[in-house]
Amino acid sequence: MNRSLKIIMNVLNICLVFCYICIILYVFVAAPSLFGYTPQIVLSPSMEPGYKVGSVIYYDDSVPFESIEMFDVITFKLGRKDTATHRVVGVNMTQGKQILLTKGDNNENPDTDYVHKDEYLGKVINYRLPFVGYFISFINNNIYISVVAVVLIVAKIVINIITDKDEEDSSSKKEEVSEEDSDCLQGDS
Repeated sequence: MNRSLKIIMNVLNICLVFCYICIILYVFVAAPSLFGYTPQIVLSPSMEPGYKVGSVIYYDDSVPFESIEMFDVITFKLGRKDTATHRVVGVNMTQGKQILLTKGDNNENPDTDYVHKDEYLGKVINYRLPFVGYFISFINNNIYISVVAVVLIVAKIVINIITDKDEEDSSSKKEEVSEEDSDCLQGDS
């Protein structure tokens, strides 16, 4: 292998190590999803100090809305796209249906709107990954990084195939030369 190809391979290997670390971290964050827990990135300081901005928390959507009690932490929808994670500070009934009053631990006042069953997403479990949310958010918002990672991995595979083929060709040529040399040596005797 020539010198420039070795340099390219070394740079590629360094980049691939970074890609593999990112993939492992991403899988580590997603793994609890296999057990029914949905990851959520903490975006605001409303639940600090318990849930710091940039942490990944998980909620369990199998916990029934009716089983939520005072002081449970829940994740719920705010409008069409946004979500919030706050502590339940009031459980009330209206028209025979349960509604929940919530408040961020770091907020002075409770939320202005009650959480209804159709807005409830799940109960937060006591497992969080501090600071990992920054990484996940960065990757999710910069899809080109994933594309570059895939290109690097494919490039590495192609280069390995090419260099392996070249090594096989050169080793078979060496074997042919050695056979010819041994034939010549035998013919001389």
